[in-house]
Amino acid sequence: MNKYCQIYNGKSHWIFESETVPEFASNIIIKNITSLGIQPKEGWDYDLAIDKFTAPVIVPTVSDDPSQSPLQLTILEALQKQILELQNKLLESEGVI
Repeated sequence: MNKYCQIYNGKSHWIFESETVPEFASNIIIKNITSLGIQPKEGWDYDLAIDKFTAPVIVPTVSDDPSQSPLQLTILEALQKQILELQNKLLESEGVI
């Protein structure tokens, strides 16, 4: 049994196991991911040009809520920056980016 990933619009859309590769429309790619060291998850990006999956970068947003004080916004912005840096370091260490 092999593990496959259905790729649609540059995203990992559906991961499934099958003995055969099902037929889909020409704009949908089916990729055998059985032997990949890092298994992609649904929602990951796929770059056809380099044949590589990458985890999506989740960027927390700072709210425009007027009830937040300037200090709260400053803290949230600093945390957002740290989260992005840590997420990138983790993805680099795992060879994803």
